[in-house]
Amino acid sequence: MNDLSQKKLIIYIGLGIVLFGAGTLVTYFFLFRGIGAPAEPKEPEPVSENIPGFPEAGPGIGKDPRFGGGNIQPGSDREIPIATGIRTRLFLVAELASLGTGLSRAEDKIYYFKKDGGELDAFSFPAGTKEPLSTITIVSMVNAFWSPTRDRAIVSYLDGVVTKSFLFKGIGTSSVATLPVGIRSSAWSPTGSSLVYLTEKDGETALATADSSGKNQKTIFRTPIRELALSWPLSEKFALQTNPSGVVPGYIFIFTRASGELTRFLGPTNGLTSLWSPKGEKLLTGSTNAAGKSLSLAIHDSSGKEIFRPDLQTLPEKCSWAREEKVYCAVPRGIPQDAILPDDYRRGELNTNDRLVAIDLKTKIVSGVFNDGGYDMADIVVTKDEKFIFFTDRITGKVWGLEVTQ
Repeated sequence: MNDLSQKKLIIYIGLGIVLFGAGTLVTYFFLFRGIGAPAEPKEPEPVSENIPGFPEAGPGIGKDPRFGGGNIQPGSDREIPIATGIRTRLFLVAELASLGTGLSRAEDKIYYFKKDGGELDAFSFPAGTKEPLSTITIVSMVNAFWSPTRDRAIVSYLDGVVTKSFLFKGIGTSSVATLPVGIRSSAWSPTGSSLVYLTEKDGETALATADSSGKNQKTIFRTPIRELALSWPLSEKFALQTNPSGVVPGYIFIFTRASGELTRFLGPTNGLTSLWSPKGEKLLTGSTNAAGKSLSLAIHDSSGKEIFRPDLQTLPEKCSWAREEKVYCAVPRGIPQDAILPDDYRRGELNTNDRLVAIDLKTKIVSGVFNDGGYDMADIVVTKDEKFIFFTDRITGKVWGLEVTQ
């Protein structure tokens, strides 16, 4: 091979290498670069009280296309007049999405965790001032449950698909205590001196207690029943409720620590949900028919006997006990005909458009308290003197306060 042929060969090889490298670079840029890079974040589609088909004071709000308009379930649009002489002042507590609200011991502050980051803040009322209490970062926070002593909280968050929990042990500090992984449900004792939680493993549910610092953990009961929610209404009695659904009968069981017995308290009842009174003497329940419709409320005594059935359609989780004889509830202005409760509400497919009412168990009178705006009220907190009521709007995550005078 002469020198000219060798030079041509070298040139061809060089060109081939250059072209191959360029082709590889182009292929990487257009095909693979997007795989490793995070997608540009998109703004979530807003869900507000102004969704077409539902005016601000309209029947309800639906995220799911089924609830975009149409009929409402019979009786769910009942008018509830505001009680004579009641005046309210609405004010914003937390502009950013928040959760885990709770009152201070003196009931002059409302605590809340910011959903994005988990920082704890306090809002003083009626002054209206704010202050940061903790800068602990909590990513993917799910909820927080305050102790009756109002100085600590059980905090839950997601780590991937696993639920993890810890005990936030002091206002204004960063003191925490780790709790077992996979806690499904937890509750404080009536005095706040202990806590209890449920975990699932090897096909069974374990009920365990710990002291208020998260120490001295002890399993006290096991059952093959899965997907239970937990309440601690009385010192020696624990309430275990099956996962609620409007199309499946539900139950509430009572476990008595002294005897070790598990007994049926209520059920089978479709759509069964519940909320115990502060002293555990009464229980507010919600239920539906077999199709998950015709939502109704009832109040039972500590034996399970029904003592009052107010003509309201709402869920106990949208209520709050002010005392043993008084409960406040957020009541939808209407429930879409196709809605199945509590399923659609708990899955986040349905938002409601609520008014606030008070149920007096002594007089058996239901009276309106607040009937403005378009809020899906949850996590309602009421001061003992009933002069201030707080709620979280599920649509925006904002925390609001109501000053009530009469």
